[in-house]
Amino acid sequence: MNRSTKTTAIRVLSALALLVFSATSAIAQGSCDFDADGRSDLISVTASDSGISFSALLSASTTGSALGTLGSSLSTPFVSNFLGAATPQIGTLLGNSTTGLIDWSILDSTAQSYTASLGNSGDSVIIGADVNGDGATDALTVGINNLRLNWQIDTALFNGNGTTLRQLRWGGKSELPFYLSLDGTRDVLGVVRRFSNRFVIRTYDLVTGATSRVQGDGSLGITRPRQRPLPLKLADGTDILVVSEVVNGATDLVLFNLVSRAVTTKSIAATGTVLIGDYTADAGEEVAVQSETGLIIYNPNTDTTIEQPISAGSYIDGIEASKIMAATPTPVPGLPAGPGLDAVCASRSTLATGEFLIKSEISNHIGNKADPRTTGYTLVCAKQCPKNQSKVDFFYSDGTYAGSVGYYGRYHGNGKPRLYGAAGKAPQHFVSLIAPAAASIGNGKLYMQTSKATTGASTTCKEFNPTGRNGGL
Repeated sequence: MNRSTKTTAIRVLSALALLVFSATSAIAQGSCDFDADGRSDLISVTASDSGISFSALLSASTTGSALGTLGSSLSTPFVSNFLGAATPQIGTLLGNSTTGLIDWSILDSTAQSYTASLGNSGDSVIIGADVNGDGATDALTVGINNLRLNWQIDTALFNGNGTTLRQLRWGGKSELPFYLSLDGTRDVLGVVRRFSNRFVIRTYDLVTGATSRVQGDGSLGITRPRQRPLPLKLADGTDILVVSEVVNGATDLVLFNLVSRAVTTKSIAATGTVLIGDYTADAGEEVAVQSETGLIIYNPNTDTTIEQPISAGSYIDGIEASKIMAATPTPVPGLPAGPGLDAVCASRSTLATGEFLIKSEISNHIGNKADPRTTGYTLVCAKQCPKNQSKVDFFYSDGTYAGSVGYYGRYHGNGKPRLYGAAGKAPQHFVSLIAPAAASIGNGKLYMQTSKATTGASTTCKEFNPTGRNGGL
């Protein structure tokens, strides 16, 4: 297993005192504990015509438990504790094409459903934060308005009757929003901005108005984080930030501790979905990376890594950070609908590491989050690359057109072409729509054409999963 650890210091450029509380935090971040044993359960989701079905692999008994079905196949699933109840709630998000708002739905342990609307289609939704410290999750959305970040925060979305909504303009369009707890009592808002040779992290406490600013240089290996920072809770209740990036077939983790002013890096020999949760008996949370054979769990408190076998599937944690688009797929004129897979992918094989990389997450190196390229799949060339680089199409397993990526410059890591949705000759597409739709069609896979031929017996395709990362450089 490829494992490396490094710790160094970062410079804190504010006079804000960051107090460390020894008591265990009561805030709701990352709550996925349905059997009340103090550990996170593994939550898997499956999309179908009935909606999103949630199941838990209970940590106390290692048995499976159905949690319910909610929303539609186009919904984005989440798990969190918005009601401050004994167990968390399952939930879904859906961009409403009629109202232009984001519809939120949750289902509690008694099968009672709650619905509300917050944010506009195209906003990023951030789930897991408790900004007022009452022990329940608060709803956050972030959009862009006149080059500024526009936050909407509702501390009682499902039972506040609209009286708990607060709006805030804070942060620039080039800054990635997140949240974390600095003192273990409540969460603060945060933004991170990248420069050519350094990064700057700023935080804002909604309760006290206190701010902080943290800066690091490029030697820390986080000059260009590919993903939004995620909070990870330590044993004392404070959070560190986790940024992940896939490099050479491994997931490189960077862990920021804003309290101790240290940064730790770790390389995990897997390239799947990154999850945050309390997966071991040790105090504090861990980072888990879903591999082809199971879950690789890294404990930053002990600097140890363990592997846990799990079934294949789509897994989520209690921290959500997604851009939610209106749930109306846009058809592409001139392409056949459902001709059968053989018509567009006469021969096909599974995408392998070293051929090319397909990513389903938002392309966070694009500074403008309103840029349509941040809504779709990304392809980065390696040893093998589609020949029709100006526009590469991919399809559902019944041969129905799903989306395209188009040429847009070269990847700085290897100098080879990279392709995005809404770039080159490719129209815009949305992972948030395609991934759940794919899960309900045939074998749930997507197929990207890698041949010059686009129809008939000469077509060749690579099979990949509609979520996570596939292949590698």
